[in-house]
Amino acid sequence: MHIAAICTPKKTAQEIVDKLVECGVKGIWNFAPVDVDVPDDVVVENVHLSDTLYTISLRMNANYE
Repeated sequence: MHIAAICTPKKTAQEIVDKLVECGVKGIWNFAPVDVDVPDDVVVENVHLSDTLYTISLRMNANYE
């Protein structure tokens, strides 16, 4: 079983994911700024860095008030 992480620009993410699926990858850790489409037998975990950066900023500000 293979897992891949992608950190590509939005415009190339789906193309890269399609190639990974063709190569047999069954898990994708997606750091690209777009959700990707995969077959039902492939698992994707979308990581939206802007959301986590916002969360970190809020938590840091709460500590300094």
